[in-house]
Amino acid sequence: MARMTPARIAAAQRRITIQRRYLRGETQAEIADACEVTQQRVSQDLAIIHAEMMDRAIGPRREQLGIELAKLDELERRAQINLTRSEQDAQTVRTRTRRQAAAVADGQEPPEDRPDETERTSKGQSGDPRWAAVIAKCIEMRCKLLSLMDSKLILEHTGKDGEPIRVIEIIRPAIAAKPDASE
Repeated sequence: MARMTPARIAAAQRRITIQRRYLRGETQAEIADACEVTQQRVSQDLAIIHAEMMDRAIGPRREQLGIELAKLDELERRAQINLTRSEQDAQTVRTRTRRQAAAVADGQEPPEDRPDETERTSKGQSGDPRWAAVIAKCIEMRCKLLSLMDSKLILEHTGKDGEPIRVIEIIRPAIAAKPDASE
């Protein structure tokens, strides 16, 4: 294993930040501004992040899995953008022109109109829950594709016989014992 230099540690921390912001639906330009790097660096880091994700995904259908994961990423990104838009305040603008009612005699010019009246209203919104449901479904599908839902996570709030709290991951024996035929 390569020695962890300060530069490698900083790059790993930056990639964690980039991945989190990317999963929240931020654009590469927004991420670059927040992380104080170029958009090209963000793009390169996302390629590394995706490659690492693919390395963790096992099985003979690796290429198809990568395509499906990329589709889910795009769908989730678009849903996140739409959810963010739906959380913005709704703006309503109403404009009325007031005209003076006066009889116009022959040869006279009509009276001037009064200035327009503009009424603006703003209403806060909590966001369209349908977009949140799409995001949740994307996460669920990604977990299924990566077989993350085949394992069960048990959190113990009190350790057995006063021992420290443990986190135990139980993997279905069929998956753990089954060797990959492609290796």
